[in-house]
Amino acid sequence: MVMERGTRISCSVGELVARVANDDLRIVGDADVVVSGVCLDSRDVIPGDLFCCVRGTESDGHEFAHDAVTHGASALVVDHDIAGIDASITKILTKDVRAVMGPLAAAFHGWPSTKMCIVGVTGTNGKTTTTAMLAAIFETTGNRTKVLGTLTGSRTTPEATVLQSLLADSLVDGVTHVAMEVSSHALDQLRVDGTTFAAVVFTNLGRDHLDYHETTERYFAAKASLFIRDFSPIAVINSDDVHGRLLIDARDGKTAPYSRNDVTEVQVTTDSVSFRWEGTTIDVPIGGDFNVDNAIAACVTAKELGFSVQQIKSGLASLRPVKGRFEVVPNTLGLHVIVDYAHTPEALERLLTAVTADEGARLVLVFGCGGDRDAGKRPVMGAIAAQHADVVVLTSDNPRHEDPELIINQIKTGIEKDSMEHVMSITDRRAAITTAIGLAQPGDVVVVAGRGHETQQDIAGEMHDFDDMAVATDALREREARA
Repeated sequence: MVMERGTRISCSVGELVARVANDDLRIVGDADVVVSGVCLDSRDVIPGDLFCCVRGTESDGHEFAHDAVTHGASALVVDHDIAGIDASITKILTKDVRAVMGPLAAAFHGWPSTKMCIVGVTGTNGKTTTTAMLAAIFETTGNRTKVLGTLTGSRTTPEATVLQSLLADSLVDGVTHVAMEVSSHALDQLRVDGTTFAAVVFTNLGRDHLDYHETTERYFAAKASLFIRDFSPIAVINSDDVHGRLLIDARDGKTAPYSRNDVTEVQVTTDSVSFRWEGTTIDVPIGGDFNVDNAIAACVTAKELGFSVQQIKSGLASLRPVKGRFEVVPNTLGLHVIVDYAHTPEALERLLTAVTADEGARLVLVFGCGGDRDAGKRPVMGAIAAQHADVVVLTSDNPRHEDPELIINQIKTGIEKDSMEHVMSITDRRAAITTAIGLAQPGDVVVVAGRGHETQQDIAGEMHDFDDMAVATDALREREARA
C-alpha cells in the first residue's frame, strides 16, 4: 500500500487485525469499523484514528481513552474493558498494548520497512556517526536516503506509531535506504517492533541510561534484543567489545564481526582518519581515533549489503562533518578546538585519548554532567577528566531540575586532591567555554564535551538557547579581534 504523501489511508479493524496475524488480538465490537490512522497520544487524535491505550511509566493510556473518543477515535486498543466507553466504539483487546502497537502501525501502513533497505545501529557510543557514514555510502551510489536519529528528532528513535508513519512517508518520497539509530529506550519500549531491518549493527556498550535501566545487565539486555530477536538476517557486531562477543555467541542468524584487526596503516588527525581495508585505502574526513571503529562498522555493513569496496571508499570520502561529533571549530589562532557529544565515561575517555596535543602543548577540557540522570557516572567522569586533561573546567551541562553546583561537586569527588590544582569550576557554561579558550595557547587542544549538537540548555525545566559550537566560535572570534 503506497499512497500519495498526505493522503489519509484507511482499512477496517478486521482487516488490520488479520494483517498482523497475532492470536493475542481479539476484536470486541464491529470488525467493519474503518480506521484511518494509528495514534498513541490522545492529544494528537483526529477523527478515524485507532487509539492505543499504552501503559507507560508515568501514566496509563487507558485513562485517556475517553478523551481519544471525544476527539474522534473510531476504535481503541486496550488490555481491559473501560467503563463508560460507548458500546459502539470497537475495541481490539490484547494482553499488552505496547507489544502489539508497532506491528499494528506497520500493518496499517503496509509494512513499509519491507520495501526499503533499513539499517539499525545501536550501542552506547558511535550510533550517530556510523549512521551518517552509512548514509554517505548509500547516497554516493545514487540511493535516496533518510537518516533517523539523535540529530533528526526529539527522540533518537521515534515511537512506533510515528516511526511507521515516517517510513511510509519516506517510501512515498522515493527513499530506498534508511540509516537509523536504535536506542535502548526504544528497544525496551518495543518501538521498532513491526520493523524489518536489512542489517543491524552493534558498536559497543558502556555506562549510560542507568537512571532508566537501573543495571548494566538490563541495559545490555535491551540492546541485545535487536540481535537475538528476529529483526534482521544480518548482524554486524564489534568483536573488540566484550558485550559484542557475547552477542556473537548468543545470535543464531548470520553474523559479520568487525574489529580493529580488520585494518592496517591507521592514521588519525584532528580532522581525518584513514586506514587500509580490503586492500584499499579508506579516507574519512573527520578526526578522532574512535571514528576508525565507526568507519570499519560502516564498511563491513555496506559490504554485507552488496556495496563494492570502491563505492564504500567514495561514500566515506564524501562524508560531511557530523554535527557535534568531533566537530572542529576553525580559527586563526593556532588552537585546536573540538566540540563533541561525549557524555558517558567511555565516550569521554575515548574522546580524550583520541586527541593529541603538540609536544609542550596542553589539553584543556570543558565538561559537566546532566541533571536528573545517572548520578553514579559523575565521579567516574571526573577521574577520567583529571587523568587525561592538563586543565579541567567543570561547568553545567543540562542541569534540569538539579542544582548545577551540586552536580559539579559530585564530579569533583572522583578527582584526587593532587589533581585539583588543575581544576576550576565555572557554573555558567558560556563563561566556562570562553575562559577555556582564553587560557589556551597556540598548539593547545580545547575540548568542549557533553552537549555536542544540542542547541538548547535545560535549566530548572526551562529551555535556553545554547549551542556549544556557536559559543566556542564567538569566543574565538572575540579573541581573534583582540589579536
